[in-house]
Amino acid sequence: MVGSAYGTQVPTTRTWIKNIIYTSLLTIGIGAQPLAGALDINGEGSKTGIAALYLFNNTTGPVVDSSGVGTPLNLTIGDPARVTRENGYLRFNQPTIARSGSPATKIINACKASNALTVEAYVRVSEDNQNGPARMITLSRDSGTRNFTVGQTYDGVGHWMGRVRTGTNNQGSLNGFESPDGVLQENALHHVVMVKDGTTARLYVDRQLQATFTNLGGSGSFANWDDSMEFAFGNELSYQTAGQERPWLGELHMVAVFCRALTAKEIQGDTAVQPGNVAVMPKPDEPISDLRQKAAVLYHRLGGTRVPIDHPVLDEMEALMAANQYVEAAKKATASVNFYNITVRDFAAQMATRDETMKAPLSDFVATVVGVTRDGLDARLLVSGDFYYKADPTKAAVPQNVVQDILLSNRHYESLASQGYSLARVLHRVNGQPIMGANGAATTNPDPAGILTSRAFLEAHADAGTNRRLVEFAFREFLCVPIEQWADTSNADSMVGRDVDRYPGGSNAKYQAECKGCHAGMDAIRPAFGQLDFENNRVKHGLSLADGNGENQMKRNPAGISDKLNVNNDVFPDGYAVNNTAWINQLIRGSNLKYFGWRGKIQGAGLNSLGTMIGNSQAFSRCMVRRVYSSLCKREPTLNEGQMILTTADEFEKNNYNLKWLFERVAVQGACLGN
Repeated sequence: MVGSAYGTQVPTTRTWIKNIIYTSLLTIGIGAQPLAGALDINGEGSKTGIAALYLFNNTTGPVVDSSGVGTPLNLTIGDPARVTRENGYLRFNQPTIARSGSPATKIINACKASNALTVEAYVRVSEDNQNGPARMITLSRDSGTRNFTVGQTYDGVGHWMGRVRTGTNNQGSLNGFESPDGVLQENALHHVVMVKDGTTARLYVDRQLQATFTNLGGSGSFANWDDSMEFAFGNELSYQTAGQERPWLGELHMVAVFCRALTAKEIQGDTAVQPGNVAVMPKPDEPISDLRQKAAVLYHRLGGTRVPIDHPVLDEMEALMAANQYVEAAKKATASVNFYNITVRDFAAQMATRDETMKAPLSDFVATVVGVTRDGLDARLLVSGDFYYKADPTKAAVPQNVVQDILLSNRHYESLASQGYSLARVLHRVNGQPIMGANGAATTNPDPAGILTSRAFLEAHADAGTNRRLVEFAFREFLCVPIEQWADTSNADSMVGRDVDRYPGGSNAKYQAECKGCHAGMDAIRPAFGQLDFENNRVKHGLSLADGNGENQMKRNPAGISDKLNVNNDVFPDGYAVNNTAWINQLIRGSNLKYFGWRGKIQGAGLNSLGTMIGNSQAFSRCMVRRVYSSLCKREPTLNEGQMILTTADEFEKNNYNLKWLFERVAVQGACLGN
């Protein structure tokens, strides 16, 4: 590692081209032909379209635009006593402002002509709890009118934020266009980039894409930009008016404004602007350590994306792994928002539908698994909790009507996915699961059971049929046992339904040998799902709807049991008729007793009690380990890894059924890292 003039570190040379920090572009001379890969101040090469550049080389007087592009856009500091000027940065110690004093015509005209924008900065934040949003860099007039702003906001945790004015919205509001929790760190030198290209805006922090907004108004046009606005750092232009101040405290090490959209490669690769960076030739023969390779694998497994082999996060992970702190290294990867947006999302998607594919759409099922993992909740609540996760309306501009967009369709979640919102950032828990009521309005689910009563799970398994599939897939997804493995012909068949023939083909022996094993166990549990149906694109519950054939009615008996559980009752009239939700678990003998490891009650009434039994079993913990393992390691565990499954499951329970911990623990298994 080599140090920069600002005390940060940059990677040493490896197989890829990378940047090293020089003290200043003055080293090579402003206006001189830059070295290959340096910031192109002459308008050629990878950094064309630059409108203003601030390197903060002066230690007194105004902040000088040293871009060499057109007329310098000098900024004057309101109260110099409130700032610190050093060679290479401007630090706001107390609220004040650095402003142009006249319209920033050079930026406004160039960006209106190109209809594109990039604001790039190297900054160090003094405090993470700055309200406002605090104006770090702004082209605006007051707290409600701007062309663009890049700054910081706070709702319990500090976040980077961006705003761009398009269409007729004078504020340039982009709901949810903020970095997730944990991205903004006090006293760390961050690289922050806001890009607007067409109708899309993107926010990068430290070379990682942290937020995307894809629905800019007015087709993303800058035609409505105000030609009279000033350019400023550190505060809003109207800061001297009570209630209009939006101070930001911290250090600006470099600010660049481009009237073009930098590409992802430019931002995330080696050509990103740095204070005085130059490119150096690679050294192909320099070896990459085994631990560095393992750190890259670990990050990819957990973070869902690859990072360059010279990325600083791999430096930290490699050092931790060298100290045998593998789980601490894994935590560096789970700190990425893509751990939730990609890795946990794909993990959940494979349980959400009958196809068991990670290509399943975002849904209430998937969002709730992501939310429970992010919030560190007890994973058993996934099958017994009375809550769900949706987008916070203050952070995501997606359809929010509970009935039309969540209960009658998947529109809310589909919009959340299509617009690229960060699930880690915008999801929030809503206590109390809603369900359709008789009048077409949302009502409280009388028997909630986490994602077992989610719209996605019931759409997949309660549509038509006799609700036996719900039992099969509840055991398959959350206990990792297909029905063929838990079938047991020694169980009593007293609760097998009347629609099951006891003499298939005229032979009771065939029923005893082939049919009874599955039905005896499954039909005894099925009443727990008895009051549920999925019809007319909605979940229906027998205690919430009147008996009838209408969309807001349900064919049911007086106890609310759906008629479909008692269809074809003349096949074997002496069979069991489901008239209530009482269930009993008969899978308590032989290998089933050992495998499931039931703890607590093995019978009850209703779905919540069944979900509680599932969550408390040893099989649930072991199943979560197996699912995380196959999700991260891209294969099923082998027989030789059976003891690892048991040990990790026990540790999972001792760690309060924390799924994030489980991902971190499983990812560092030697076999998963390629040992």
